[in-house]
Amino acid sequence: MTAKTPVTRKVRITRKSPVAWLNLQLLIDTGILAAISSFTGSRSPRREVLAALELAKPKDPDYFDYSTEPKDEVWIDFIADLGDGFDATHSIAWLVGRDHLGLGPVGKSHPQPNPPDQFTERGPKEFPGAEHVLPAGQITIFGGDLVYPYATRTEYEDRTVGPYLAARPWQLDPGVSPDKADKATGRRLFTIPGNHDWYDGLSAFVQRFCQPKRWMGCWQVQQRRSYFAILLPHRVWIWGVDLATDDNFDAPQLEYFTARSSDLKPGDDVILCVPKPAWVDRVVEEGEGADADKPTRSWESWKKVERIKSLILGEDGDRTGARLLAILSGDLHHYSRYETTAPSVSEVEKTHLITCGGGGAFLLGTDSLPGTVRIGTELTAGLHSSFPTASESQSMRNGALRHPEKHWKLFSVLGLTMVSLVWLLEAQGPETFTTGPDLLGSAFFAALFAALVASPIPFALTGLTVLGFLAFANTSSDGKPKRAFLAGMIHFLAQFMVAVFLVHHIVPMIVGLGLSQFPTCLLIGVMVFGATWLVSGYVLLLYLISASSFLNLHRQEVFSVQAIADWKAFLRIRVHSKGVTIYPIGLRKICSDWRFYSTINPPGTGSRSGRFMRLAQRAVDSAFDPVDEVEVPEKATHLTLPMKPLAPHLIEAPIEIQRGGRRSDA
Repeated sequence: MTAKTPVTRKVRITRKSPVAWLNLQLLIDTGILAAISSFTGSRSPRREVLAALELAKPKDPDYFDYSTEPKDEVWIDFIADLGDGFDATHSIAWLVGRDHLGLGPVGKSHPQPNPPDQFTERGPKEFPGAEHVLPAGQITIFGGDLVYPYATRTEYEDRTVGPYLAARPWQLDPGVSPDKADKATGRRLFTIPGNHDWYDGLSAFVQRFCQPKRWMGCWQVQQRRSYFAILLPHRVWIWGVDLATDDNFDAPQLEYFTARSSDLKPGDDVILCVPKPAWVDRVVEEGEGADADKPTRSWESWKKVERIKSLILGEDGDRTGARLLAILSGDLHHYSRYETTAPSVSEVEKTHLITCGGGGAFLLGTDSLPGTVRIGTELTAGLHSSFPTASESQSMRNGALRHPEKHWKLFSVLGLTMVSLVWLLEAQGPETFTTGPDLLGSAFFAALFAALVASPIPFALTGLTVLGFLAFANTSSDGKPKRAFLAGMIHFLAQFMVAVFLVHHIVPMIVGLGLSQFPTCLLIGVMVFGATWLVSGYVLLLYLISASSFLNLHRQEVFSVQAIADWKAFLRIRVHSKGVTIYPIGLRKICSDWRFYSTINPPGTGSRSGRFMRLAQRAVDSAFDPVDEVEVPEKATHLTLPMKPLAPHLIEAPIEIQRGGRRSDA
């Protein structure tokens, strides 16, 4: 979307709404894509094709060597789980796009002063009260799930490229004249795909992020494959690994990292980027006392990480002398950090396991995170920090009950299904179990049993409905099938009895009105369905909250149904002569009101004054994603301004990882 020559141009920025994860059509589409992906495998041959194409353009070395950068330090931004709603994604992109970021004490939000104009950035001394002023990342790493709900070329352009282009459309290297902009590198962009990027077999991802020299605002694509290795000054490496959807390695990728292990020297430091935190998944699935050798889905995922880890550290009899400083991941939409706790591990040798999936997707709470995780069969790591905290996450669970109207389609189908099932069973025999006087008495259960066995059709349809509820409970069972079975059965019985109870009270009331047959039937249908879909919806939401609170199920669904756009996070990493410093940066409140500097189409641009106008615009925005046609002037550093300053904060004290003192800097 960014031109190679510095000319004023027009771009279209689509302000996409956050993904509605309980949208019925989305659930169906995503389920089909996930099933196809699972059935056909990871389609890793696509990665092998990329590797073959790369071999056609040999280079030495076969990694990105920035070790001779003129400066003594390099800054890197790590962002994962982006490309959802415009406001959340653009809020992080806007912070990342600035030349400097000012931060206060740990936990205290620090409002960022807006740039004075569209072509000027704030200098490092223009952040009053800041304890830390961090320069922008020269290298940006997208750590998986670059778009939601699934990858397409259009979704990448609207949900990922657009928000970043608007945040930083232009940046020249120092000393590069505008007439030679095609020679500029801007900020270097590296990416690894997550499961949402793999749903189409990586096709759209390859088109957008595996074509070197392609621009995304001021960020320029560097890699040809879906994985990479970068060598930074002071012999610090960053390895990005693509595990696809079934956590497998293609042979060329394994060969690539095996070759990189031979490039390691004693004292080298490595930061590993993976698409999901297998260290958390393992404990959540099997518990903290899990058998280290028991093959499970999450353990197989960790085994792949272990394979790369062994390449970095070497085998017992043939150590490389390198250190694994940290493993970075997204996938879980929050921030958490574990560090090794074994007594035999010194401060210098500690490995930090960091999940930072706050780039733009809905918030996922941290209340179910395990206190300790196991690294391989020897080491354990303890939880040191999380954002939001467990108590803050618990207080957000009940938010699932807010705004049920957002999910009216799913609730309508759920209510219609339950009413239809009750009606079908009621029509099977002369005895009534819904409108009889003895609700939940012996006559009720006798009539219900007679209806079930009256013919194979009601029995089969009831069984299929029960299986649907069990399947829904099992989607988040994490290896707990008995618990999921119990939850699914309770949920079905609750929904069924809600439908019976409503029919029991509504039908006699309407019949008692003495209307003719057609108005009576019509009124019964409207009132029963109208009451059932709303009550069934609330029962579903209460089920999600209860299952998450008491059975540790549906931890993701109870937050995805809320689509919480706040509580975002990313990492800014400094590589310097004394070691590596990681700054975990949080944003409690995103911006949802942006002013575009120059728009060609007036609708939806800038701040809207007046309560009526804001409500009217919000109604339009909820139905149609606003599209702004924006002029990008030459050398503009941003296209938007937040109407209320963004206020990031340090989630915890900067993580200082010192050099081991063993390196010769050869």
